[in-house]
Amino acid sequence: MGKKVIALLLCLATVVPVGAGVARLSETVERYPAKQGGKWGYIDKTGQIVIQPQFDYAWDFSEGLALVEVGVKKGYVDMAGTLIIKAQLTNALNFSEGFAAALIDGQWVYIDKSGKVALRPRYCLVNPYEYSDVADDGPSILSFSDGLALIARCEGEPAVYVNKAGKLAIKATVQTGRGFSGGLAAVQIDGKWGYIDTAGRTAIEPQYEHVCDFSEGVATVAIDKKWGLIDKTGRLVLAPRFNSPLQFSEGLAAILVDGRWGYVDKRGRTFIAPVFDQAQSFSEGLAAVRVGPKFGFINKDGNFVIAPQFGFTEGFRRGLARIHGPGPGYIDKSGEYVWRDSD
Repeated sequence: MGKKVIALLLCLATVVPVGAGVARLSETVERYPAKQGGKWGYIDKTGQIVIQPQFDYAWDFSEGLALVEVGVKKGYVDMAGTLIIKAQLTNALNFSEGFAAALIDGQWVYIDKSGKVALRPRYCLVNPYEYSDVADDGPSILSFSDGLALIARCEGEPAVYVNKAGKLAIKATVQTGRGFSGGLAAVQIDGKWGYIDTAGRTAIEPQYEHVCDFSEGVATVAIDKKWGLIDKTGRLVLAPRFNSPLQFSEGLAAILVDGRWGYVDKRGRTFIAPVFDQAQSFSEGLAAVRVGPKFGFINKDGNFVIAPQFGFTEGFRRGLARIHGPGPGYIDKSGEYVWRDSD
């Protein structure tokens, strides 16, 4: 793993990782990828099949379309399950701001929602999965955010940001970086991390060992191997004293203390005591935590509402949580399965 991805992976440490089965449930519509008889389709919140299992792999919906795999090729379906963009792409990412990066004839380009090539950036693009080591959901590289997309150029060349015309939008010499979040993007310049705005201006001077994206108005940064918090002006909100990044969700962040996980608020005060073997971010009022080998869900009082009984699980999205096994499927907030995958 290259040094350029270390900060990203650290930032993802307390966020629900995306497994080989299903991407994050980020869309507001109730369509969940589900497996039956070895094929993937989609269910609704009640566990009823709404798109028949027919694909070799299925991702979550993004902007009304979902990436699916047929054989070794990828295409996109709409909410009715119609293959709007034929499965003829070697590789592709989710749609973002009307465009999706797709690998066609050995070159990464951008397609629109009709499947037509809309942009061919005049830069040498690398494989986004190789760049970030984050598969399935699609890394922030090549995805548009705030009207800009981060392009990882070929070995030895700096990364650049392009606009929706495919033209160079930011001329700053960036060693590596991430997509925009709330108007700011984390970038590495001369070995240090800072932030730029959408005009390419330095918003927060590069001075940190590692940084994470802004979330809920704050970002976690590392100085001398300790993590603290800054706001969007660069003001230090919490002095660096934590051993792990603080990724806030619903006002709380999971934190590692003496080998155990708990939660702190934005003032750095302990909110839930560190007693868990692993802890994920809060989502819809609940957080998945591990005790021994099993995951369960706690509320913001730190009490279990779903007892530890599952293998690895993702957080709740639109009322359901993805269980990766044993017994992969989806559960509701009572802890009952609404769907079980089958091979």
